[in-house]
This record gives sequence, C-alpha cells and structure tokens, in this order.
Amino acid sequence: TGKNNMEGIDASIVDNQICIMTKMYDASIRLKVFDLYFFSCETLEQTNQTNFTISLTETPLKISVASCGEIYIVSSDFENNAYVNKLYKLKMCGKHQIVNAVTAIEILSILNNIKFKISYDHIYSALSSVSVELRTEIVRYDPLVIIDGGHNIAGINSLCEILRNSGEERFVGLIGMVKGKAYEYAAEKLSEIFEYVFCAEGFIENNIPAEKLCDLFKKNNCPAEYCEYREALKKACNYSVENSAALIVCGSLYFCSAVKSEFLINS
Repeated sequence: TGKNNMEGIDASIVDNQICIMTKMYDASIRLKVFDLYFFSCETLEQTNQTNFTISLTETPLKISVASCGEIYIVSSDFENNAYVNKLYKLKMCGKHQIVNAVTAIEILSILNNIKFKISYDHIYSALSSVSVELRTEIVRYDPLVIIDGGHNIAGINSLCEILRNSGEERFVGLIGMVKGKAYEYAAEKLSEIFEYVFCAEGFIENNIPAEKLCDLFKKNNCPAEYCEYREALKKACNYSVENSAALIVCGSLYFCSAVKSEFLINS
C-alpha cells in the first residue's frame, strides 16, 4: 500500500491448498516482505543464452535456464536452504516469469521458516503446472494458436520476445485493442513479427476502430485488413492453415476472451 505503510502482500497460488494474501503486523516480517515486494522489479541480466543473474539481495542469485523451461537455482541467500541447488520447471513463458517464480520461492521460503511447511516437491509441482488464462496461452497445437492479452508496453515487449525465441518462423496476427492502451506501440512492434495482420472490432463498445489499427500496421509496412472480430477469426484461421503460420491472438484481454469463447463454441 506504500513505501512507509505496507500492510500486505499479494502472492500467487502455488498449490491447490496454498493461497497467500495477508497482512503482516510484525515490523521485522513487514520489512522483509517489503524488500521482497520489490524483487520482481529487479532487472534480469542475460550473461549468455542459458545463464541469468537476478539480483535479489546483496548476494546475487545465480540460476541456469534450459530451453524446455527448466531453471536450476545454483546459489542464493534464501531463508530456507532446502530450496537451493534444486531444479524447477516453469510452464509459463517469458524471462519475466523466471523473476516471478524466484519471488514466489522466496515468499515460500520465508513462510516455511514461520509455520508453513512447504516442501520442494510442492513447489516443483506448482511451478510446472500453474498457468494464467489468456497470458501466452496455447489453445491449439496444429496449427499453433497462441492467445495473449497483454496490452501495455511491457506486455507487448514480452510477447515479441517470446515469439522471437519460440522456434516458429511465420506468424499471422489477429488483434483487437481497447481505447487508452498502447495500440500505436503495439502496431509498431508487432509489425516486426507478423507477416500479415487481421484487425478486429465489435468485441467491446470502446474498442479501437479496426480500420485505424489496420492503417497503423500498414504504416509500419505490415500487410493488414480489418473486419468484425468473428469474421476476422475465420479469416485468420484460414490464413494460418493455408500458409503454415502460427496464429497469434493479442491486443486486449477483452478481445482474447471473446476469441477464446469462439474457439470453445466452434471447437
């Protein structure tokens, strides 16, 4: 709630039986949690293709990262050493999820030392299975269809990075955005990724007019067309199949939710 008045933390569900959203009244614990709160804001420095350093405290945490989403914590000053020199597998994509995972592990490390007995096996199981709907979510494999509702600059950058490192070579975009979001930035960055874009409207009252989005992509030298979102979905799916291109649905959580519903109805 603020730098000098922090009363609580918001932690992810790490197991079906553990969900933490609590207030800390003890001054020493509150300080520790406050420090922890800012860990996820630290930068993730890439030293080579597979090794990263995350500066959580005065002693940097060293981990190695495999292409399959496995991370190995080599050294740290976690509260609980039982979590160190262990392998963890992440289901969620993106380097920022490494930072999020390490933050979650540190939270659990602190709680383990208080009264919550949380084993390494529980943490491994949770991190390897947890996912967030509409956040780099794979809804179909053949052809590959990924839905990502990121709509701000950080979300757009994350999606671009994931796609560049995905192993796929061709991408077709299906995008719908809401007024007030970073739509100009999205068009600029995604134009570097997509070979063709279908811009959509009609999924919510305050959507960006599809024609406006379409013009922005064309301005960035990316071929595009626009129409109502259900029709755009059909066209994008056909393009994906005919051209063996991965279909990326993005731009807004509202839009992605509407598109996913269409997938479920017409599966």
